[in-house]
Amino acid sequence: MYEALSARRQSLVEARQRRAQGVVNAAGRILDGIPRRIAQLADLTQVHSYFAADPMIGKLHTLIADLRTLGAAVPADELDTRLKTARDQALRAVRDKRELVSEGGDTLRLGRHAFTVHRQPVDLTLVAREEGMAYQVTGTDYQSPVDDERLQPLQRYWNQSLVSEAPALSRAEYLAGRLLEALLEGKAERSWADVRTLLAEDPQHPQLLEMVRRFAAARYQEGYQKGIHDDDALRLLGALVAMQDQAGLLAWGPTERALALLYWQHGHLIAHRESLLRRARAAMQMHDLFGRRDALDQLEADTARSLNHFARDVLPDLLPLADTADEEARDAHKGRIATLCDQAAAYLVRELAAHNGETWAVSGAGEDWPPRCCASWSAAAGAKPGRPTSTPRRPPSAGAWRAIGWAPTPSTRRRSRSTGWTTRPVCWPCHCSARASTWRSTARSTACAASTRAWPRAA
Repeated sequence: MYEALSARRQSLVEARQRRAQGVVNAAGRILDGIPRRIAQLADLTQVHSYFAADPMIGKLHTLIADLRTLGAAVPADELDTRLKTARDQALRAVRDKRELVSEGGDTLRLGRHAFTVHRQPVDLTLVAREEGMAYQVTGTDYQSPVDDERLQPLQRYWNQSLVSEAPALSRAEYLAGRLLEALLEGKAERSWADVRTLLAEDPQHPQLLEMVRRFAAARYQEGYQKGIHDDDALRLLGALVAMQDQAGLLAWGPTERALALLYWQHGHLIAHRESLLRRARAAMQMHDLFGRRDALDQLEADTARSLNHFARDVLPDLLPLADTADEEARDAHKGRIATLCDQAAAYLVRELAAHNGETWAVSGAGEDWPPRCCASWSAAAGAKPGRPTSTPRRPPSAGAWRAIGWAPTPSTRRRSRSTGWTTRPVCWPCHCSARASTWRSTARSTACAASTRAWPRAA
């Protein structure tokens, strides 16, 4: 019987302790919310009214009384002390704000003196001043000149307030270029075919104008004005789309196309040509039919890596770099090589998907180059006009190179490590008697590679 009573008493004590703990937690949450409420009060009368009539304060008094009933006098006294402290702090804060701060809290008074309160976070920025740059603490007039040679190459950007406008580029041109880029990458709200159809119907089609406006609205930090830059950008976009359609694969530069062609014709790729052709056709079909660029992006990335290795091993002088160049110049050179390989990879994939590597695009200037090349070499070699010439058995001299306006680099007469690949200039794809008899055993010069057109691949 005694053990049962003891167990009953113990359970009652534990229940009372749990209830007291719950009351303490509830009262603590009310006390934690008091500073947020009193921070909005600006008068002593409001503070007294809050602590006298607020329902939560009344609930807090009730909880403190419950704790005393449960025998938890110590927690009750702690909560009562915290409540009185919160009330005193609120009254003190209101008095200080009334006596020290005026004009809505924007001015701080210390006796007869008044100081403006600056609420903006203090930060350090770099601004253009007169003919140089200076550090400035935001919100103040403090400026400290900066003398750093690394800033001089960026001087043309010092006074450029918008990323979308420069002395040589207007905001409308920048907007049209960004929209054209999004259309080509399939990231715009309309497809390339839809835009061409709407432009054919009306160069100022309302649907296209709304597309341009929505595209510009998402780029508010670039400073476009509705009714000005969007209208001009639509006119520019119509011209750019027409030029892009007419250019076709010639939209890529001659260096990129030359690099892609040399890479394709090089002997090390023979075993992988069929695989590359299949991947190119499949990637372009997925892009054209379903608008998916996953396979195309992956193939371009793989091809760009292979082109980078090819340019480094086979064409070390593709973009010449001085031996005395510093580390920064070498990093910039690597970036240019990487960009060139990315563009060449994009061109190569589309060329293979369209023509299976049998024909290659060439500009109008490239079509006129082979006859001039043959005439210049013939004149440099001393041949009589109108007399047929044969394939030279040795590379032309430096004088012959200079006669056609291209001085040979030290690697022009160097034999490549690859078997059957001699870097001697040949007149290809000109069909005159001066061209090489076998295209696969020779490689064109840089100038000739930059001027190919849709000639059949030599047997």
